[in-house]
Amino acid sequence: MTAILNNLPVVLVGGFLGSGKTTLLNHLLRNTDGSRVAVLVNDFGDISIDASLIESAEENILHIAGGCMCCSYGNDLVAALRQISTKRDLFDRVLIETSGVSLPYAIACTVPLIAGLELKTTVVVVDSYSLWSQLDDPLISDTVLRQIASANLVVLNKVDRILVSTQEASLSQLKKICPETEVYATTRSEISWQEICELSSQPSLRQLSSMSSISPGSLFVRPGFGKTTEGHDPAACFDSCTLEMPGRYDFAALGKALIRCGSDLLRAKVIAMNKE
Repeated sequence: MTAILNNLPVVLVGGFLGSGKTTLLNHLLRNTDGSRVAVLVNDFGDISIDASLIESAEENILHIAGGCMCCSYGNDLVAALRQISTKRDLFDRVLIETSGVSLPYAIACTVPLIAGLELKTTVVVVDSYSLWSQLDDPLISDTVLRQIASANLVVLNKVDRILVSTQEASLSQLKKICPETEVYATTRSEISWQEICELSSQPSLRQLSSMSSISPGSLFVRPGFGKTTEGHDPAACFDSCTLEMPGRYDFAALGKALIRCGSDLLRAKVIAMNKE
């Protein structure tokens, strides 16, 4: 008789570009408390797992210190989840990091379709420093609002960069968006596995079904809010590119050049090597 394996609990991490999702991912991977974690990453740009955590790589699989495995699933989420499911006896939990411009709701609906996996919670990381400007931006406010509304736990990150009054206003606004969801304030996305499990509200089929029809206009009450479309098509609004620049560069000049991009540039990552 074939033994029936228990379902693997899945923690889904979402949030807009630059909110601190990968920082949270790396923090959790450094503090697994001995548990074995399968990690799926679908970053809008390149995979950003901390290099110090990566032990080896083969094809699209990264082997991570602490018995973890990372699969960059790209557009084939179902195949990646099935791959993890077939190896679920090797792991204790699954951690999924979504793209910064995707909606966690879509992935939350996909996970229960895979035998052997069970969605436990959706954690959405919010950049407290940029929250109000994002909600005012007609190009991205729809995405940010829908991400937040899909959360079972909101991590309000980077609170060390804002005033106490701004933090209070942000907490109040988040409660309007998702009144039954716990909000946890952090710096550098520092929250433990235990806190995630204890603070998360329980996902329900009713909650998941309501996420797809969220109306930004009904959630956001701040004057001056721009109009948004009901559809969500990240590929039509966002693009990502990687540039390799050999030789020596003036990083002060590079910073000024990036600033000149203005609102056309939402996020930039720079990896530099000092060869001296």
